[in-house]
Amino acid sequence: MPSPPDDSTARRMRHAHQQAATALAITLDSTRELCGWEGRSLSGATSDGQWLRLLTAPAGGARGGSWDGPEAAEKAIPDTVPRPRFHTAHEWAEEDHAYRAELYERIQGSSLSDGPLPPPGLRLPDAWWISLKASLAAIA
Repeated sequence: MPSPPDDSTARRMRHAHQQAATALAITLDSTRELCGWEGRSLSGATSDGQWLRLLTAPAGGARGGSWDGPEAAEKAIPDTVPRPRFHTAHEWAEEDHAYRAELYERIQGSSLSDGPLPPPGLRLPDAWWISLKASLAAIA
């Protein structure tokens, strides 16, 4: 799990998260936020059932797969592949930071694990494996 960012970074990212919500005309559900590596992302649910992901990078250095890859993937991956759907993005810069807010469909249900690894002894139903195989074939 990523460690929490320093206080200054956390305040800046929360402020930018709120700016993104205003720009996208959504309301944040502030019950839980997820911080990414070294405070470079901040994500959370919206009150209307979507998911807002905010990324930051040094101004002028915001490009590449982690920056705009999800939007490119949404266009490239067939609709038959189940995933949280990308809706829109909003970019801006302030001082020496660039920001990108991405709004996604929020998947309802539970996750397989709260961490990076599945729990020991996890058994998935045959339907799960069939769905995975079909998704992989669709993107191959």
